[in-house]
Amino acid sequence: MTEDLRAAADISESFSLQNHHWSFEQFHISFKKSESAPPAVFEGDGSTCLLIICLDGEVHLNLAQPGTCKDMHIAPGDCALIYSPGNGQRTQRNPACRARFLEVICPAEKLRALVKDTPLGNALEEAMHNDSPLHLHRPTNPAMIQALNRLRALTSENSGQAKPLALSSILEILWIFAQPEPRPRLSEASLRTAREARSILEANMEQPPHLEALAVRVGVSLSKLKQIFTQAHGMPPYAYLRMIRMERAMHLLRHEGRNVTEAALEVGYSNLSHFSKIFAQHHGLKPSQILRE
Repeated sequence: MTEDLRAAADISESFSLQNHHWSFEQFHISFKKSESAPPAVFEGDGSTCLLIICLDGEVHLNLAQPGTCKDMHIAPGDCALIYSPGNGQRTQRNPACRARFLEVICPAEKLRALVKDTPLGNALEEAMHNDSPLHLHRPTNPAMIQALNRLRALTSENSGQAKPLALSSILEILWIFAQPEPRPRLSEASLRTAREARSILEANMEQPPHLEALAVRVGVSLSKLKQIFTQAHGMPPYAYLRMIRMERAMHLLRHEGRNVTEAALEVGYSNLSHFSKIFAQHHGLKPSQILRE
């Protein structure tokens, strides 16, 4: 289980991310919560692929075809890609299992062309040629999570650029998924340490501890903290802190009626010009522009 995706789920919950959906160029992209999303049945017709990235909880799928039935459980930090060629193939998500996840439905032919000559592209081409199902299940990695973080940040954007930027992030995630990736996974002890450090930063956004003090609190050296935090969450501790501060600030300005000074102070910035600079770097807009929307 990768804790970077659990972190993404926690942040999305903190900032009231509910079902969020884009449709663009035949790609259908949705952040979903199973308790608020209707039971989903994905009928294989030979033309579409389904990608699910589990952020939190566990996604349970029933993969049925004539004469056989298979269950797939997608744990937090894992993702699955499913191609069903039709002929009675169907994939159903169990709504009784509480989970938060990203779901992408896209044309199989477009995906095959996008990842041509990669392991995924070759496997998909063979499945399409043989009219056979393809079910791939693997862990995510920091590069995929960085793209996911950029996608999640777009849920607070109302500009016309959100859709193409969302598609760009999804294409990046699919390309990363297509690559062979033998990577060492963190131990459970290291994952717990990274999770604890993340929780401390989130709970003390206004006055976060120095990294040396954070390392002492979680019981590891400073260099070890930086290593496991980056591997778990896809970015160093203070980059993560800045990200959650800026997303919280956007929420305060856009949804809770805070002015720029109030938002800055609430997320730990006393220097308004520095806050505005960091905010603009993260969101592409100044805080004052958000208030004028």
